Amino acid sequence: MNKVLVFSFIVSTIFISSIGSLLNISNYRTYGFLLITILFFYKILSNEKSIKFDKVTNQLLILCIIIVFIKFFINQTPFSIVDILFFPIISFYVLSNTNFKTKQIIKIIIISFFTLNGVLSILEFAFKINFFSFESLIDNNQVGEGFRSTALLGHPLNNALCMSIIMGFIFCSTLDNLIKFIFIVFGLISILAFNARGAFLIWILISVSIFIFILFSHRVKKNHKILGICAFLILILIVFYSLVNLHLGDRLLNDKIIDGSAETRINLLNSFDGLNELDFLFGNDNAVYNLLRKQKNGGFENSIVLLIYSYGIPISILIIYFFSKWIYIIIKELDFLKKAILISSFVVVGNLNNGFFQLSPLYFFAISNVFISKNKNFKLIKR
Repeated sequence: MNKVLVFSFIVSTIFISSIGSLLNISNYRTYGFLLITILFFYKILSNEKSIKFDKVTNQLLILCIIIVFIKFFINQTPFSIVDILFFPIISFYVLSNTNFKTKQIIKIIIISFFTLNGVLSILEFAFKINFFSFESLIDNNQVGEGFRSTALLGHPLNNALCMSIIMGFIFCSTLDNLIKFIFIVFGLISILAFNARGAFLIWILISVSIFIFILFSHRVKKNHKILGICAFLILILIVFYSLVNLHLGDRLLNDKIIDGSAETRINLLNSFDGLNELDFLFGNDNAVYNLLRKQKNGGFENSIVLLIYSYGIPISILIIYFFSKWIYIIIKELDFLKKAILISSFVVVGNLNNGFFQLSPLYFFAISNVFISKNKNFKLIKR
């Protein structure tokens, strides 16, 4: 059973990326989560012991069912909620019920995705080629703000958010500090290749916060403080070199603060004028597409606006409330600094664009919590 579970997460992680499109199967992401769904119902029917997070899991699943029925009743697409509620939650549920050894393998899967995605982003930037551009909403020939890698997930902002989520969990994990530093530097370079300014700036703030904590904390030994200062200076030098010499993240050096992307975010604040009372209550999928045509965009730049357009204000409030409970339960036993880092790397970065309420970031948040589980230390190298 454990081998089947590991295989199911490998399949889901592959199918969540643009690689799944190469198979030319419609709704390939749904097929990618088929095995995890079967395992989920098997665990339910086998009457296994409830997990610690079972209450919140059940609340989110019930909310998902209610939304499906409402959408079906008002003749709208009923299964769009599956991506942002059902698949991530059942992945979390199944993974939370597995053993320590299997969780360690899942960590390797996540780290493998993180590494491969980062390498692809850097290679794409180096050769100015999007390997999976057929699924990307970015046409680099028409973007005057610099090349943007699209890597495995097909869109730079979605990639940057998923990398940011994994970076947050890696920092909060029991990984060796040197490995953490290498992954964070690697992740920052990858985010620069995606040209995601918001995610990059958030992680610079996170890095500065970590540096200040190390510098002024009485709990940190003197030799560790020296190592922390050296690591921070190396990080700054690497980032500076990447910006100036390699031209990574060239949108950051753009002298236009309010560019096309920023204008889109501002314009969306005035986008609710076209909604009627029924749309505000239950959402309207057609209104979403009408707004995209009106804004002449391939996608939204605001997660909250997208959520309200899709599901209405009352349901959106419920989704945000139960998601907040879910996030809090996962991170509540961490110290303040780690809580702040995870919230910044997931919630803040996700709400800088339309990426928060999408399958891939929620999936990686759901499974990456294995990095902070209360088990034995996880080390990639032995000393």
